[in-house]
Amino acid sequence: MPELSSWDVISGADQGQLILAVDFPAVGRPEASFADLAEKMGSHWAEYCVLQTVPPDGRVDRGSSGQDYLRPWVEEIWSDGRPVAAVLGYCAGGVHAAAIAGQVGRWQRPAPAVVLFDPQVDAAVLADEMCVQLERMLGSLLPSGQAEEAGKKAAELAGASVGDLFDLADSVVGLFRQMAAPAFDRLGLSVAGRTPNRPVVTTRRWTL
Repeated sequence: MPELSSWDVISGADQGQLILAVDFPAVGRPEASFADLAEKMGSHWAEYCVLQTVPPDGRVDRGSSGQDYLRPWVEEIWSDGRPVAAVLGYCAGGVHAAAIAGQVGRWQRPAPAVVLFDPQVDAAVLADEMCVQLERMLGSLLPSGQAEEAGKKAAELAGASVGDLFDLADSVVGLFRQMAAPAFDRLGLSVAGRTPNRPVVTTRRWTL
């Protein structure tokens, strides 16, 4: 199979049909991943190659379109050439799963099935989830009282938001860095170690 940079192979690398899983599992996340599902399915998925999304390596900004965001994933599936049996999506990944299936349907008939697990597509729900995740992550770094305080501050930020998830995300990340700074200091993390890279979103053109 072609070398992939936007998808991780979960299982069945040399099998014929693809199952695409859209999810962004993180270390410490209590919810199961599609890798767990593939393991449970065992021989039932023996004929499939299961691929899972790698988060885009570019920063998405207000000038980016949905096509810009999907492009790396879709182009690699197009180049791979194998039929796609289904596209799975978990949580916010459900939005991308449906869009990816729609793109695949431009060159494949029938279009792949779409299966969503606990989908979240509403901006308000995503804003609430940011607050929950912030408190959860800080819970492993700070005393519970401080983590709860951070959760309340994040909820206040979400309540004051005018619906722009870009600004809210920047504010919540800023709050996390502020609250976690003492723990980072104790761990001796360098500036580079506590600051994520901010690469530029690709804007190359593509056709199908």
